Amino acid sequence: MPQINVFYVPACGFSAATSAFLLTRGISFKLTNLEPTPEVRRDLERRLGVSKVTTPVLEVDGQLLMAPSLSRLKELSDEWLRDARPAQT
Repeated sequence: MPQINVFYVPACGFSAATSAFLLTRGISFKLTNLEPTPEVRRDLERRLGVSKVTTPVLEVDGQLLMAPSLSRLKELSDEWLRDARPAQT
């Protein structure tokens, strides 16, 4: 399973939906609130090459995904779960 960090702001409904979706799929992740950490927000903006971050931002094994759709999250989570299963012998 990849290492996942969800960067969010509390008022963002899509951030809450993303976290809930990952929880229902049984995918563990870390949450980072961007409100008290403007330096983290600036670093994300720099790394993404944008002037303003749209939340949530997922960092998956070092790769950033800004505001992925729920359909994209489903595709990714299916892949993560498939890769996490033990190989059939």
